[in-house]
Amino acid sequence: MVNLTVTTYDGRTASTSSTAVLESHDVAIVRIAAPQTARAGQTRPILVSIKNTRYPEDVQVELYKSTPIGYEWISDTVKTIPVRLGGRTTSVSFNYNFTAQDARMRKVTFRPLRPFSATRMSGPPTMKPSRFRPR
Repeated sequence: MVNLTVTTYDGRTASTSSTAVLESHDVAIVRIAAPQTARAGQTRPILVSIKNTRYPEDVQVELYKSTPIGYEWISDTVKTIPVRLGGRTTSVSFNYNFTAQDARMRKVTFRPLRPFSATRMSGPPTMKPSRFRPR
């Protein structure tokens, strides 16, 4: 309940009350799984595991890969993440086609961007990037 009382300069007062609904969000990336090996031209899944313990939420997850000059956007998706208790997660899958540049680098690191909901961004991811070496 939120109460507001206002007094004007000449002494008049007015009050109002309203019920405010507050929802807390607890959506976080907890794990990323990528193949340990891959060949140029091969498409393999990259799985991002998301935990949600409060309310079902539509979230946007973005996936990036390492390059010599930083991280490059690969893809994004929007998915409804249901509430799952007991440490259970919901997986979001990205299909990635490995390139000749990935093979030349001999290693690619994937990094998901923390999930965005329609109203706010969740806390930072609690996982380490997954690394692998293309064959």
